[in-house]
Amino acid sequence: VLATGNPLQFISAQSMAGIWLRFLAPGDFFKRGAFFITQYPALFPLPIVWLGVLGVFIALLTQRTRATMLLLLTTVLYVIFFELLVFFNYTTLETRFLMYPGLPLLIFAGVTLASVWSFFHRFDASRLFARSLFRSFALARLTSHVFRFAFFALLVVLLVQSYQQGERGLRFVYNSQISMREMAAEIAQIFPKHRRVNVLAYGGTSGALDIFARQHGLELAFTEFRFAPDENPEQYIIQHQIEFVIYPVGNAFAKAKYPYLMHFETQTHDGVTFQPIVQFATASDNQLYSLWAVTIQQ
Repeated sequence: VLATGNPLQFISAQSMAGIWLRFLAPGDFFKRGAFFITQYPALFPLPIVWLGVLGVFIALLTQRTRATMLLLLTTVLYVIFFELLVFFNYTTLETRFLMYPGLPLLIFAGVTLASVWSFFHRFDASRLFARSLFRSFALARLTSHVFRFAFFALLVVLLVQSYQQGERGLRFVYNSQISMREMAAEIAQIFPKHRRVNVLAYGGTSGALDIFARQHGLELAFTEFRFAPDENPEQYIIQHQIEFVIYPVGNAFAKAKYPYLMHFETQTHDGVTFQPIVQFATASDNQLYSLWAVTIQQ
């Protein structure tokens, strides 16, 4: 409703026909809906994911407190929330959305590690092991040191894996943003300068593109793919008087709204003509883009 500014349009988009189509295609829903159940290794290292799952059972067995139940309820509600968005086709499947249900999973991984440390810490090597199991003080002390070393080694491995995965994520974000410097240099040869130019583009990188474009004398007014209605998205272009389209090939929002622009050839749909200009891939993130000139038929 906030995106379109038209509550009637929002309600009409949720017609019974659309809802029934989703019920009649459960395979597609389960394929997409599984994203918020199975894709946490894309957010955390796999060992942390399994430690988190184990931590859920440990917490339920030993720490049935309000905090435990609140964490579990938070995870369940977030998963239900995102599954509903998937069901009604209101979200794309992006790793960043896993942060919300994934945060309790990270906490439960900590519960597992704390429980393991607490369990072995109870059995003081100088007393229980030496007295009942090994009958050797030296062997018991050695066993204790081996466990401590293994435990701290595990922590180091988890920290290193987490750092490496986080570094890859930050590098991905950096590369996607810095690639807009190359994009700005490309469109500076095409777009008119020193006047407002209405552009349809992906909102995730539009801020960086605006900064780099200004260095070339371009004044871009951005409109985002995600806010285009599913029905008759060409009207969205007419309404905002779009002059150019920066189309990221393969982007979920762009593909969902204007799938025909995947084909780099002149397209005419509902009074809007898209004329291909150039297609290229940015060097830093190897993202393929198509630039289109838009003509609105009067």
